[in-house]
Formats: sequence, structure tokens, C-alpha cells
Amino acid sequence: ADPVREGYTFTGWDKDFSNVQSDLIVMALYEKIPVYYTITFLDWDGTVLECHKWREHTLPVIERNPERSSTVEYTYTFIGWSPEIVPVTSDATYTATYTATKRKYQIHFLNYNGVELQASQVEYGALPEYIGETPTRPSTVQYNYVFDGWTPEIVSVTKDANYTATYASFLRQYTVTFLDWDGTILSEQVVDFGTDAIAPTTPVREGYTFIGWDKDFSNVQSDLIVIAQYEKNPESAVEDIEAQENSVRKVMENQQLFIILPDGSKYSATGQKL
Repeated sequence: ADPVREGYTFTGWDKDFSNVQSDLIVMALYEKIPVYYTITFLDWDGTVLECHKWREHTLPVIERNPERSSTVEYTYTFIGWSPEIVPVTSDATYTATYTATKRKYQIHFLNYNGVELQASQVEYGALPEYIGETPTRPSTVQYNYVFDGWTPEIVSVTKDANYTATYASFLRQYTVTFLDWDGTILSEQVVDFGTDAIAPTTPVREGYTFIGWDKDFSNVQSDLIVIAQYEKNPESAVEDIEAQENSVRKVMENQQLFIILPDGSKYSATGQKL
């Protein structure tokens, strides 16, 4: 019967022993039976990536490196196996290892009209910061605007985000100046947009009657200069006009000029005595 050796397969004898013609020592020949071990590759979460039998003393390999899905906070890069892969001598398990890199998100700061003021990439968990000049918004005829913060409220980064400038609005004020006919300031008032200015005391001009103002000053929507308007008083039926001497008078009657001498005699403008 063939000899038996544990772990080996008998393959024959080292020499021929037929037709023996001398003393012989014949040695049994064996071939070691290959030994295989189970090698398992696991992902970071314990998921089995591969599980195969590998022959003793061979170096196990995996067909392709694994990948780990990103989270909202991290991206992952495969860097190797733990423990380090060595030639097979027993069953073994290797687990994938990764480096984690904080994700960055795109953060935009916009003005009220959508114009971009600042754009940057900010790490997950960090608080975005606007470092530009204070946003501004042009005044309208009705309102002035003052920067009042951002909407929505700035919070720690967890995703891409847009923040839009907000403004507090204040009614504009306008100056209404009332002038007399000669440029004298009668009143100067500061009034809110859309309200009415108050007329000053009615002005007086000798020989004239005040008839109003040159423009409306209700519902004020800009600076205004308002000028007093007058109408000249009508001349009397008889108007004394000084002559070269105080004793001679010129008078107007029914729109005709007459000259009256000191003795009371009356002449027309052409010198005809009346």
C-alpha cells in the first residue's frame, strides 16, 4: 500500500526497484497538499466587499478599490486597508480605511435687487461672514434706505445658501422755502414726503394785493421754493403828480392828464386852458 503522510500526497518512489541487482534504498516521494485560507475584505461599515479562498503564502488582492459615499459634512478618500495586507498564513479580514475631508459649500451674498456682492466657498459647520463694503440701496423720492441685515438669518453652513440684504426704510424729508417777491425768506419748513407744508402769515407789499403762491405745496414730493404772488392795486381816479414846483400839480382824470396852476386855472396836456 502507498504510504500516508498527513498534509501530503504520495507521488511515488525516488528510484526504480524492478530488476534489482544491488542493495537499494528507495525513498517515498510526497507533494504537499495546497492549503487555502479565507480572506475577507470589508468596507468601513462592515459590508463584505470580497470573500475568497487564497492559497497559503500568496498575497491577496482586491479587484478595485472601494469608494465611500459623501455625507453632507464630509467627502471620503480611500487610503488602504487595516491591517496591512501580508502573504496568506491564516484566515484574515481586512477593512477599508478612508480620510475624511470637510465639504465646502457655495455661499452667495446678494443685494436687494439680486446683484451679487460676494461669493465664497465655506466649510461645513462654519459661520459665513460678509467682508465687503456695507450694502447700499438708492433712495427713491419717497424713501431713504439703511442696511438692516440679511435674510434669511445667517447660520452655520450645511448646504449651498443665498443671503439677501435687507433695508429699513425711512420717509424722506424735503425743504419747502416760502419767498416774498423780493427774495426775502418768509418761512422755511422741513416736511415728510407726501405731507403738506403750512403757508406762512400772508405777506404785505405796499401798493399790491397778495393773491396767493406760485405753486402747490400740498403732498410734497421734492424740495420746493414757493414765491408769493401779488397784483398791483388800481390807480385812483385823480392822481397827484409832482411838477417841477410844488405849486403846480398834474392830475389824472378819466385817464387824461391836466395841469393845475397855483391860481387854480386848469390846462390840458397840450396847454389849452380849460
